[in-house]
Formats: sequence, structure tokens, C-alpha cells
Amino acid sequence: RIIASVFAYQETIDYLEKLIHSFKLRHTKENQIDINVNEE
Repeated sequence: RIIASVFAYQETIDYLEKLIHSFKLRHTKENQIDINVNEE
């Protein structure tokens, strides 16, 4: 039972990291677009 909960916890951490990573990528792209608009 403990091993299963640890495994589920690890999967949740991996999922959150992927979520945060994709959010950061999207956020960075938006910032780059803003910078490009400001330069013109």
C-alpha cells in the first residue's frame, strides 16, 4: 500500500513538472511575441 502511494506521488510530480514546463514554454513564447511587437 505504501509503495503504491509513493508510485502515485511520483507520477503526480512528473505530471506537474510537465504541466509547469509546458506553461513556461507557452509563457516564454508570449513574451517573445510581446517583445517583437514592441520593437516594430
